Amino acid sequence: MISKSIQNELEQAARTSLALLSSLSAVTYTAEAVITPTEWASVAASQLDPDSALLKALAPGNYPVADVDDLAREFLFFAYVAGPPGDTVVLLSKFNPSRGLRRKKIFRFVDEQLTEIDEPVLAFDPARVDLIFMPGGPLAALNVGVFEFLLRDAPEIMAKTPSKVAELATQLPMSPGSADILSDVALRDSRVRRRLLAIVERGHLASASITDVKKELTSKGYTVSEYVNGGKIMVTEANASALLQVLNEDVLRGAFSHDRFAAERKAPA
Repeated sequence: MISKSIQNELEQAARTSLALLSSLSAVTYTAEAVITPTEWASVAASQLDPDSALLKALAPGNYPVADVDDLAREFLFFAYVAGPPGDTVVLLSKFNPSRGLRRKKIFRFVDEQLTEIDEPVLAFDPARVDLIFMPGGPLAALNVGVFEFLLRDAPEIMAKTPSKVAELATQLPMSPGSADILSDVALRDSRVRRRLLAIVERGHLASASITDVKKELTSKGYTVSEYVNGGKIMVTEANASALLQVLNEDVLRGAFSHDRFAAERKAPA
């Protein structure tokens, strides 16, 4: 149970966060979206994996109930619920409310006595919001990095990486062992994994052929035989990153220097 004063503070913080959201422009989220400080990423329900442990925990009626022992743990984030039943908004902040407090002695002054607090102490900043879960609407990501960390890079979601590679392999055939190598690299390298997700979600390779891939490799100055063998994509530990850059159309070539550059994120022009 929280006091009335804390409840009022949380309600005011929720109003402030929602007002901030309304002052920014919504941009549809993609795995390579560029979000500026004047924008927020709108993540459709179809882009959220129902197997996410976080989504399950934040579903109405599933809010976890903590006990005293939980207060001694390290927190990855905190969230609070605002609004009437049936129309609640969940506001989440990737902030550890116990950070820096466990090694300090904290006192309180009550009835003209200074007393040391033995119980766990938490410090919240409810105005610092990274994600807003709205009923019947998209997830609002004010901080895309936090969204990807909690909902795209969570262990239960990363475990599906091999299935994403398998989806790519249905579009472009791969040589034996290549799918396993790509899965391993994507699990270790978040940039490779993000490109893999972007390729699968965009679906732009559905009509592409190995001949198309070979032409693109040649135009960007790569040695085709290092990426294609026997009419199939050949993935190695050494070429996986560059290959995904090419397949995701992230390789640029300088018009004057002819140097190659990789775009980490991009937005439609």
